[in-house]
Amino acid sequence: MRGQRGGIALVNDLPRIADELGQLRAEMKVLRARVDALRAKALAARANGLVAGQQFTILVKSQTRRTLLRDKLPLDVLNDPQYWKITQTETVVTEAVEAQEEFDVFEPF
Repeated sequence: MRGQRGGIALVNDLPRIADELGQLRAEMKVLRARVDALRAKALAARANGLVAGQQFTILVKSQTRRTLLRDKLPLDVLNDPQYWKITQTETVVTEAVEAQEEFDVFEPF
C-alpha cells in the first residue's frame, strides 16, 4: 500500500476512510447537480458582461476547443504505438453498502 504511515493503523482506518469517502462523494454529487442547475440559469439569463453578487462575480464567455475525432483517424495511425502513450492510474471506487434489514428474533419457550 502506498503512503503508509503507521502501517497497521492505516489499514485499521480503512472502514472509516471508506465511509467518509463515500459520504463526501455523495455530497459532491448533490453539489455538482446544484452547480449544473445554477450554471443553466446563468446561461439562460444571457447575462451581458460581468454580474456581481455580494461575494462573487460571474462572467459568461465562449471558448473554442479542438477535439480529435478518433473514428476519423486512419487505421495506420490508430494501430501505431508511436502515436499513443499508455499510462496506468489507480482509482478508488465507492459504492453504498446496502442497508441490512432489522428483524426481531423470537426464541421459543
